Amino acid sequence: MTNKEVNGLERRLMTDNINDFVDEVLCGLRDKHADTRFEFREVIKNNGCVFHGISMLKEDSALTPTVYLDEDFKMYREGGNLDNITDRIYEILKNSLPNSIDTSIISDYEKAKEHICFKLINTEKNKEMLEDTPNEPFLDLSMVFFVDLSESETSVSTVLIRDSILEMWGKTAQEIREAALKNTKEQMPELITPIADMIATLRGLKPEEIPMFPVNEMPIVLTNRRKTYGAAAVLYDDVLKDISEKYDDDIYILPSSVHEVILVGRSMCSDENVLLEMVKDVNNSVVLPDEVLSDNIYMYSKESGKISLKFKL
Repeated sequence: MTNKEVNGLERRLMTDNINDFVDEVLCGLRDKHADTRFEFREVIKNNGCVFHGISMLKEDSALTPTVYLDEDFKMYREGGNLDNITDRIYEILKNSLPNSIDTSIISDYEKAKEHICFKLINTEKNKEMLEDTPNEPFLDLSMVFFVDLSESETSVSTVLIRDSILEMWGKTAQEIREAALKNTKEQMPELITPIADMIATLRGLKPEEIPMFPVNEMPIVLTNRRKTYGAAAVLYDDVLKDISEKYDDDIYILPSSVHEVILVGRSMCSDENVLLEMVKDVNNSVVLPDEVLSDNIYMYSKESGKISLKFKL
């Protein structure tokens, strides 16, 4: 075995751990771009999921773009080229924070209040994070608030509002809640799509070519027009009320992710356990761990206008 082959083997063994891999990428970035500051960042995101990232610090910006390397690590272990990965990460970092974003929004409440929105997350899975984050309980979920810095419906740039930001603003959780309820529905209006349409789009077919689901009937998918944090649309005024009246039925709410829910008429299913098992199976096999909302299902009552939690019978 040549020295080159030995060195290659040693490097593979050295980087067979994600922290070592991030160190290798970080060293590569610093070697190639010595005039730029890069830092390792381990971030606990939704549901306690830990992501390993690299941030690029810009002198003219209050925000630091971060790229998470967890998927790149999998690619590398499957034979990906380290230099190519490093170069791609640099390009993403360089272009990830458009200069048009006004970062003073975060420090100036008068600017921020028009951009405060809310999303729903799982309470139990985020207990630690919720300790220093303004929130409002909703069944087994929690409403949390963020400043939306997104420039369009196709981009996502948000800053979670922690207690430290609330203190800096000198505002209460109730004040930002009122702003969030107004802004979220206005800026991210609901999007209601028959599930036949969604499946047809994914398969390149016409809705009528999906025989298992009648066109324009339930089940339907509820999200927002950005399709980001769209599960929060269940709390928009009159959305579930209008749907239940249209179909003249109570509605099962299946939390398919933090980004959308699936609505099923009560008359369509005689066994709630079937729906519960379906949600759990999807969460375990399809939904990314940090995008899981809940393993439970919910019921909207047409008569009472309220949402209740449905546990396994």
